[in-house]
Amino acid sequence: MKPDIGKSDKTLQSEELFINTFGCSKCRKTPKTGTDYAKLPFENLKVLYDTSHHSFYYSKCKYCHQPYLQEFRDEIDWLEGDDPMWSYWMPLRAKECGLLNQDDVDLEDIETLMRKRTFLINEYKKESIFFWSE
Repeated sequence: MKPDIGKSDKTLQSEELFINTFGCSKCRKTPKTGTDYAKLPFENLKVLYDTSHHSFYYSKCKYCHQPYLQEFRDEIDWLEGDDPMWSYWMPLRAKECGLLNQDDVDLEDIETLMRKRTFLINEYKKESIFFWSE
């Protein structure tokens, strides 16, 4: 891994751990701005929670089968009508998959699990951009 002068040692260690632990080069890659959802490497396997403005899915990488927890959120923009939307994909460990595969998993348990480690963010306001959390 090439050192990045603008990042702390802790951030670099975290990124290196992620790169060496989860997924493949296709699901770890940051998609280009404007990438269509159909071209992302993720496939939804199970709906965990679903309302019109907030959802969670158990997903996986189509290539390496790394499991992910996916979250979708949007806000209603009553003035301009261009609702901002966000999607997140967080890689999962085996124990976390076991929790999510239970029939009676609570929304609180899902929300607690989300954002335990770095995750891919898709933010759509005026355009769809992708980046990894720190």
